[in-house]
Amino acid sequence: MWECEPEDWDKILEKYAVRMQSEDKDSYPQPITNWMVVGKFKAFEVWEAENIESLTEMYLTYTPEIKTWDINPVIETNKFIQVHNKTKSKLK
Repeated sequence: MWECEPEDWDKILEKYAVRMQSEDKDSYPQPITNWMVVGKFKAFEVWEAENIESLTEMYLTYTPEIKTWDINPVIETNKFIQVHNKTKSKLK
């Protein structure tokens, strides 16, 4: 989820248009779905990202205009279990 002020909306759209025309647009997280809350400048989006760096870059690109971010990484359960077990064994 993210939210912005109405006066920042055009700036966000401009940055988005530039991003979509850039040669490295595929390095950004790719949207799977996105929804806007009617009557508010608030959105719910799901992105697919190869790494945390790409999410961080996107966050930093839009942060001056987007005032509120709620980013929650999601991982496949089997991968989470693998990482959990690997991390747990390192801590022993």
